[in-house]
Amino acid sequence: MIAFTAEQQDEIVRRLVDTLRPLKIYLFGSHAYGTPHRDSDVDLLVVVQDFEIPYRELAFRGRRSLRGMAIPVEIHVCTEAEMEKWSKVPCN
Repeated sequence: MIAFTAEQQDEIVRRLVDTLRPLKIYLFGSHAYGTPHRDSDVDLLVVVQDFEIPYRELAFRGRRSLRGMAIPVEIHVCTEAEMEKWSKVPCN
């Protein structure tokens, strides 16, 4: 898998919104940088308001909602507060 289509992107977003009700969804990794290779998955950070249910359950529900997609997707879930905290950490 080198690239994913706009239709696939829209379907991923629709499924995650229906399932997790995120505040934001960020694309990162090789697809975000425009350098995917044949074995690349789609890396997503899903930001939610708060963990009303355990993190692992949220991540499981998100992954389950994407079953049947023709592309591999890696989901990472965090709260808005965690995103704010980690966005202030310097990195390369």
